[in-house]
Amino acid sequence: GNRPAWQSAVRAHAEAFWLPVDGARVGPLLDYRGPYFPGDANIAVARRDAEWEWGAHAGYARGPVRTAFDLRNLGDHTARDFAYSPRSGRSWAFTLSLTL
Repeated sequence: GNRPAWQSAVRAHAEAFWLPVDGARVGPLLDYRGPYFPGDANIAVARRDAEWEWGAHAGYARGPVRTAFDLRNLGDHTARDFAYSPRSGRSWAFTLSLTL
């Protein structure tokens, strides 16, 4: 039958880290979105294929200070979400936190 437009069959996120030195970690990130129907499930051309996106993470923690750098969508895969709005390509995030 018909499913709501926002419903996706499967979503997954995986991370694997190496610890090259004490307090540091680096590794790949993998995001997966299964195939879904953004509109009427009875219209064959409305089906969206599965999407894979690779990323990378590097972080370091020492005492109360933590820092991290994430790169997302390294393959610059462009896609559209359920409302046909384009998602951005590559992105990055830098995080700095201090525990008091």
